Formats: sequence, C-alpha cells, structure tokens
Amino acid sequence: MAKLGLMLGISKGAVNDYIRRACNAILKHHEQAIKWPIIAERRNISGRIRIDHGFVNCIGLIYGTLFPLAFAPMVNGEDYYTRKGDYPIKGLVICDNAARITWFEMGQAVFMTIAFGLIEKSI
Repeated sequence: MAKLGLMLGISKGAVNDYIRRACNAILKHHEQAIKWPIIAERRNISGRIRIDHGFVNCIGLIYGTLFPLAFAPMVNGEDYYTRKGDYPIKGLVICDNAARITWFEMGQAVFMTIAFGLIEKSI
C-alpha cells in the first residue's frame, strides 16, 4: 500500500481507507448492482462471448486477486500470511462480456482453499 500511496501522492493509511470504503460501497449496493443473469440474458451473453472470444457455453469471465490488509488480522493472522510477507484476503470477480459484474466474493484467507465444481448447465 505504501507503493500505491507514493504513486498517488497519498499516505498508505489513506489508501487503506479508500480500499475499505470502495469495498463497503460495493457490498452495500451489491443487491442492486451485482446480479446473476436470468436465462435469456445468459443465452445472449453466451452468444456474444462465443463470437468475441470463441468460448462455447460461457456466461462469464472470472478474475481472482489478493487485496492487501494493512495489518495481520487479530484472529488466525497466520492463515492470511503469504510467501511475499503480506496479509491479503482473496477477491473473486465474475463479469459478463460487457464487463458488468455478475458475482463478487471477498473475504477469505489465502490459506483457505476454494474448490470449484464445474457443473454443465444448459444455456
């Protein structure tokens, strides 16, 4: 966060505040802003992704990243520690072909493993 703060000309504490505020804003409005598409929308999205990217029966593009915490959590802080020496939490974002967020998950420790089961569904 210090590097980001230096680049933006603000303190790392301000960077931490802005990240927290952005996450809170997303979570506060997720019911209105982040929605899984209905069947008709899934068909349209799938068709556009197939045309644009060649992926068949795909209704979203997924991206995972780590959001660094300013300090280690007080409870089970060792679960958050990474080989790079910081304490991030996982963030997972799924978007449709127009970069609209359809799913957002955040808050798990790096140590925890997420298992995704691929279930073939009709689109």
